[in-house]
Parts: sequence; C-alpha cells; structure tokens
Amino acid sequence: MDKIYSRRRLTIFKVHKKVLVLIILALAILVLYHVLASADEVFDSICSSKANSIAVDTIAAASTGVLSNITYGDLVMVDKDASGNIIMVSTNTITINNLRGEIVGNVQKGLNDLDKTSINIPAGSLLGNRVFAGFGPNIPIKIVPFGNVDANFRSEFEAARC
Repeated sequence: MDKIYSRRRLTIFKVHKKVLVLIILALAILVLYHVLASADEVFDSICSSKANSIAVDTIAAASTGVLSNITYGDLVMVDKDASGNIIMVSTNTITINNLRGEIVGNVQKGLNDLDKTSINIPAGSLLGNRVFAGFGPNIPIKIVPFGNVDANFRSEFEAARC
C-alpha cells in the first residue's frame, strides 16, 4: 500500500488571517467615520439653507397679510410749519407695536402649522468631495421646524441732502 503524506498547515496563516480581518475592520470604521463627519457638515448646510427658505416664506406670507391694509400715514406722522417745512416726524408706536405682535403671532402660527419637510441629498455629497457632490441616489432627510419667533423694530432717520 502506498502511503499518503500530507503536510500540516502552518498556524502562521491563521494569525495573519486574524490580523487581516482586524485591519479591514479598522479601515471600515475609519471610512465610516470620515463619511459621517463629512455628512454632518453637508446635512447642516443643506438643512440650514432649507430652514432659512421656509422661514423667509413664512415671514413674507405673514407680514404681507398684515401690512396689506397699512399705509405710511398710519405709522408715521409728519408735522409741517406754515411754510410747508417739516418740523417733526413722529411714529405711531401703538400701531407699530400692534403690527409687531400680529406679525410675530402669524409667523409663529405659520411655523407651528408646518409639517415635516423632506429634502433629498445625493449620496455623493456625503463623501466630502465636491467632485461627487451631485452623484448617487438621493437620501431623504426630514426637517422638523421648531423654535420661537421674536421681532424688534429699528428706526433710522437721515436728514435730506441738498
């Protein structure tokens, strides 16, 4: 009978296999960390831009509705002397404060009535490289509006230049 000889496997390869798996796992974690770090910046900038757009639209709608019935004469009183020269310009602070309250209330109500808004971010944008920014499938992100509204008035007066 013929003898069959076999060689024992080296245990060094098993150790290398474990090290190789650990290296691949470490690289995968580093890549994931890089993608998530760059995604955070992209999410912040795109969501901030969309939130500003929503706020501007809501403010415009609320203020247009309130200010549609107001004239300049309702807000500012101009006193003139007998020869027609302006001697005093004063503001109607009661009307202005009422407008402020009504506009702020309408804006807050408009923001509270908003539902979740969804935006799509291309997957290539998550890589943090501008070359791939518009490529890949879209990832839907939901924006939930929240916050409070406040308004302050500022007035400036400049003398007429002759």
